[in-house]
Amino acid sequence: MTTSTDTLSPRQESILDAALLCFGRYGFRRTSMADIAKEAQISRTALYQHFGSKPDVFRALAEHLYRQALERAGAAAASEASVTERLYGVLDAKMGFFYEILHASTHAGEILDDNNRLCGAASAQAGKKYLAVLARVVRDAERAGEFNPASVGLSADETAEYFLRCAEGLTGKPGAYPKPDEYRAHLKRLVDGLVAGFGAKKIVAGRR
Repeated sequence: MTTSTDTLSPRQESILDAALLCFGRYGFRRTSMADIAKEAQISRTALYQHFGSKPDVFRALAEHLYRQALERAGAAAASEASVTERLYGVLDAKMGFFYEILHASTHAGEILDDNNRLCGAASAQAGKKYLAVLARVVRDAERAGEFNPASVGLSADETAEYFLRCAEGLTGKPGAYPKPDEYRAHLKRLVDGLVAGFGAKKIVAGRR
């Protein structure tokens, strides 16, 4: 049985929380439905009443996490903070959020591979929505005179893509990933530098 993450019950959320721990601890391949049931403190029969297979659990978990990241990004985009803080907040809502999850696991590479294999379409759809949120921040900042990426020949959509790709580049190489707080510090400096380079008229706390 597959389930829309828009309508998760408390029990289903508990199962996905347990699955996240198990996948992080053992990786996708070594995690069994029995492991997930045990971590969620339910029987395997009860688990199968909600999710028909381990890939179903993985896909539901991925979609649940995408939804959380998009909600956080939307909240950051709608804040009254400065353009640098809004852009950082939107980037952290995805990059910092997932980076912290993956950094906690020794199976990050495997999890990413399985995500691409099992959740490619959902991941792409979520990615488009996320870039739209990021581009909206850019357009709002342009209208408010906070930001001028057009000064270097970039549209709002191109700027959003540029920021995201740069943020992805900060993750480092396998075996040499920075700690989450270090990653976030690098991300903050990146945003400050790019906004200044793209002609921000003011880098202050709060909009005027």
